Amino acid sequence: MGGTGILLAGLLTPKLVARFGRRRAVAGALLTAAVAQAVLGLPMVLPTVLAAAFVITAAGQVLKLCVDAAVQADVGDESRGRVFALYDTLFNVTQVAAVSFAALLAPLDGHSAGLLCAAIGLYLVGLAGYLVATR
Repeated sequence: MGGTGILLAGLLTPKLVARFGRRRAVAGALLTAAVAQAVLGLPMVLPTVLAAAFVITAAGQVLKLCVDAAVQADVGDESRGRVFALYDTLFNVTQVAAVSFAALLAPLDGHSAGLLCAAIGLYLVGLAGYLVATR
């Protein structure tokens, strides 16, 4: 489901950015991920978890594609490669760290409403921080 979400995001991101602009596309992706986590993730049953994986992965890929485009458009030629390498590394490290922490903190049965709520909170904090930073 995650791979399908990535594919869909690749197809939809240019249309979303053209219609709503990069700022709204990023904000929408963060909000969509938070809502999907709450509505689809929290029931913790396989069908909704699979749907959550699809939506959250798609939203994450929309976000990443918007950042990729911003780096290419807004960073000068002389430093674009270094900026891209740094941000891409940070993106990947934070993904691995998040999965690692979740694996350490989750109970053996894998059901943790607290971890899901923490993720929802982080999406919303990220959204608020992004909106403040882009004012």
